[in-house]
Amino acid sequence: MNSSKHINPFGDDDDDEDLSGPSAWGALRRVSAAPLDVPLSGLGSSDVTTPFGAGASDILKDTIKKEAVIKDIYASQGDLKALLARVQSVQSEVDKLRSGNQTLQMYIENLTKQASKR
Repeated sequence: MNSSKHINPFGDDDDDEDLSGPSAWGALRRVSAAPLDVPLSGLGSSDVTTPFGAGASDILKDTIKKEAVIKDIYASQGDLKALLARVQSVQSEVDKLRSGNQTLQMYIENLTKQASKR
C-alpha cells in the first residue's frame, strides 16, 4: 500500500495535491482586497449594504445599546424576583395574622356568650 497517497474525503479528483505542508497554506490567501459587503437588515437601519468601514461604527453603537438594554432587563428581572419574594412573604404573614384574628374573634364571641348567660 502506498503511504504517501492522501485520501480525499470530499470525493473530488484533487488527490494529487499534498495538503500537509506549509506550501499548501499559501494557497489560502485573500483573492480580493475590496471591502466585504454586509447587509444591515434587521439592525434598525435601512436594507442597504455597506462596506465594513462605512457602517461598522453604527453597527458597534447599535450592539452596545442592545447590550445595555439586555443588562437593564436582567437587572429589572432580578428586582422583580426580589419584589415577588417580598410580596409572597408579606402575603404569608397576612394569612397568619388573619387566622389569628379569626381565632381571637371566636374567643371573644365565646366569652360574650358566657357573660350573657350569667
